[in-house]
Amino acid sequence: MILFGLHQEKAQEKLLHTAIFRIKPFLTSSCLAAFIVSVLFLHPATGLCNDEVFALQDEKFTGSTIITGLTQKNTEDGTTIKINADSNLKDYKTFDLFNPPRLVVDVFDSRFQGKEDLYKSTSDLIKKVCVERTHQDKTRLVFYLAGVTGVLYTFDQRDNTIIIDFYQEKQPDSPPVPKIESPGAHTVIHAGRPELFSGSVTGGNRPFFSQWVFSGNQMRYIRYEQGPFTFNAAGTYEVAYLVTDRDGDMASDSITLLVVDDPSADPGALSEKPETRKSAVKSAKEHIKAIWPDNFIGVSLNAGSFVAGNTEDFVLITTGDHGQETLTLTGRNSSVLAINPSLKVASCLRLDLFLGQFFVNKDTDLFFLSSGPRFIFLTKQWMKPYVRCAAVYGRLDCTKMPGKFKNSYGWEYGYGIIASRSSLEFGVEFFYRDISFDYEAPLTLTVDTNHDYIDFSGYSVCASIAYRF
Repeated sequence: MILFGLHQEKAQEKLLHTAIFRIKPFLTSSCLAAFIVSVLFLHPATGLCNDEVFALQDEKFTGSTIITGLTQKNTEDGTTIKINADSNLKDYKTFDLFNPPRLVVDVFDSRFQGKEDLYKSTSDLIKKVCVERTHQDKTRLVFYLAGVTGVLYTFDQRDNTIIIDFYQEKQPDSPPVPKIESPGAHTVIHAGRPELFSGSVTGGNRPFFSQWVFSGNQMRYIRYEQGPFTFNAAGTYEVAYLVTDRDGDMASDSITLLVVDDPSADPGALSEKPETRKSAVKSAKEHIKAIWPDNFIGVSLNAGSFVAGNTEDFVLITTGDHGQETLTLTGRNSSVLAINPSLKVASCLRLDLFLGQFFVNKDTDLFFLSSGPRFIFLTKQWMKPYVRCAAVYGRLDCTKMPGKFKNSYGWEYGYGIIASRSSLEFGVEFFYRDISFDYEAPLTLTVDTNHDYIDFSGYSVCASIAYRF
């Protein structure tokens, strides 16, 4: 704590120092407790798998093939998972799901006799594996994958084993560049006749999640695969091809099409009341962001300790009816509580606003407000380090000292780590703040100071918990 002391009153100084030593362990234990809670919350869960997407009623198991369990092996290139059974596993089917990304494997005419319904994974590519037992004559295995769109994988079936190899391409991060290959721009299409729509993607980080958005003529249709599409009515249409890669980078390509009833219609009619391409693409992007919420608003509560080592260098001497008194800000530790609204504008960039209060003592009021960007390193899906910088505005009021301190501006920078689960986010941060406050002496009292400012620069360690909307 930062305390006022009067050098002439030794008894009061001793009492205040005693308060410091009593409260400091409380602040330290509070920060340690917040960190321990974060670690425990992020520990992989065990127990039954309750996935609402696949929750079905219990039915009688009559499958003849018995799946005995799963085995996992991690290598430098990826992760291999084997599904083992007591007989041939030829009859199976796979498909992908999104938000979150999952691979689903249905093994027909089978029943599962493993010991657990939820398998913990030590791989960076697979978060967890759920086993569904409630399907008649079928066992469903759900692999929850890392990344925004999942990871790459290959299948191999060998007698009593299904082998799935999960991997990621080792390449620099780059945004995807989608291109509509067919049909060409300004193509005239006949209503009621199917037209082939196909596209390609260069750059980016596979796998990709793609959407085809058809809009115009009071119609809007979205689908997720390439192939033929039929327009039922004549008009002008916008077609947007949107692609998101596993890091959350998104891009799009679009074309304008004229659909006519008469095969001899003039292609120049494209210029008559065309749909706005920008509007179609924007609307399609809003739809995909609803599926993949890359941009979000979060609010966090931050608590920690701040050390300002230079505050005690400021000494103030007053001359009055009772002689001279020496006032100084002794001690240098204080606790901090802050609220942090945050806007995520990209997968690696946030804009932060901190509104905080220093708890010094009942005679001192220190408020600060800071704002700036936070750059996040995209590593593991559930835990990411970051660095941030910000401009700081501060206000300091000390009622025990005559005169006042002027409001001031400064800067700060820090680094930390955040870990997410569902809509909650936990973090720990270390930062440095550089700020000082100019002193303005009163007109009615003789005051001497050794400096014309007080330096409140220092270091802080904070723990945080956030909710993302």
